[in-house]
Amino acid sequence: MRNLSVVTVLAGTLALTGCNIEIDGFNNERFQQDFRFSYALKPGSTFTLENMNGSVDIAGWDREEIEITGTKFARTEALRDAIKIDVQHSETSANIRTVGPTESNGGLGARYVIRLPRRVTLDRVTTSNGKIHASDIEGGVKVKSTNGAVELSKLKGTTEAETSNGSVEVNAIEGAVHLHTTNGHITADGVKGSLDVSSSNGSITVAMTEGMQAGLQAKTSNASITVRLPATAAARLRVSTSNGQITSAFNTDREGDREERHHLDGNINGGGSGSPLVDLSTSNGSIKIEKL
Repeated sequence: MRNLSVVTVLAGTLALTGCNIEIDGFNNERFQQDFRFSYALKPGSTFTLENMNGSVDIAGWDREEIEITGTKFARTEALRDAIKIDVQHSETSANIRTVGPTESNGGLGARYVIRLPRRVTLDRVTTSNGKIHASDIEGGVKVKSTNGAVELSKLKGTTEAETSNGSVEVNAIEGAVHLHTTNGHITADGVKGSLDVSSSNGSITVAMTEGMQAGLQAKTSNASITVRLPATAAARLRVSTSNGQITSAFNTDREGDREERHHLDGNINGGGSGSPLVDLSTSNGSIKIEKL
């Protein structure tokens, strides 16, 4: 009877508290604590962040300082208090790490909201199980998440973004762009620079800017690719799919005499050997090339 009573009470507790309860009876974010740090940081500095779990939001501003705010979370009060936000800083660099207890088996982390000078290099930003968002940065960006989306906008400089089981979306980027995900889609709009994107089991949608001067490479599997190019873009095309249809809004001067359903090689708008290359490939998916 004692065992039955325990089960009955536990079932009643679960019914009252809803789906936020885990097997051990605690919500992963039941215990939270806010934090805030502020330091001087000059334009041209470098920034790194290594987070174990949780979202990261970074944006540039006009001040010569970095403001670090956020929330630690864990399923128990002891685990929350054991999380340390380690900040190493100078006027030309800021390095942050979320340090958790060695005895933890997960279920804890931190969410960050960071503001810093626009002309700063995000040398390395990593997290798991959380979204990364970065905007208004002019020194280059390198970010990586696991099981989280990546959203980037209004960036200048080389941009590198990688995730798994999440999408990647970028907008208004000036500079070379490298994007990769697995099991997620990629969307890139308003890219002014070379673009290299790859995914598996995720669609790719790309729109290049007017005055396109650099090449585009997009590869995926089991999904479609849609590319929008300026109507006047002079480029070379190298397009292939193993099991899908290729359609293009451009008249193409094909290379060779053979016309194939699954391959399209040639030039548009008078492009040639010195023109940007648009290299697109997928398996089990269609490819569309449209005009902006």
